[in-house]
Amino acid sequence: MLKGLISKHRNSGVLIDTNLLLLLVVGLYDRRRIEAFKRTSQFDQSDFQRIGWLQDQFLHLWTTPNILTEVDNLGRQLPTREWPGFSQSLRNLCLRMTESNVSSSKASASKTFSRLGLTDNVTLALSSGFLLISDDLALCIEAERLGYDAINFNHLRMIS
Repeated sequence: MLKGLISKHRNSGVLIDTNLLLLLVVGLYDRRRIEAFKRTSQFDQSDFQRIGWLQDQFLHLWTTPNILTEVDNLGRQLPTREWPGFSQSLRNLCLRMTESNVSSSKASASKTFSRLGLTDNVTLALSSGFLLISDDLALCIEAERLGYDAINFNHLRMIS
């Protein structure tokens, strides 16, 4: 299944959800911080390697302003002295990503807005053409219900 989804979306790209993008940025900044930082402590070194390997399989990395804002805000919970390093890692990753937007008025008009929130509804609105990778079960279920390709990262953790 994973190989098939990677092959199907290699050219169109992947959209990595907030928590996993934060894992990637924190790991690129300092791998030792992954398990020590409260916002990424549910992950470990192998998760960082896994998401790094996954993003390398695609020609295009997609994101949204909403996801990047959440990643930046969560990363700013690191001690202030770490902000320059974290910020540089986020900037370097941003330079490799294509950012797309859906208006908040459109995303908030979705039937799932009250349940999933703004960022997830923007993510869903853009996921039809890409592979979505998330650790958010509700988001993955909704994406699949809509007929989109999604991988729940937690399932990958169990099989590898």
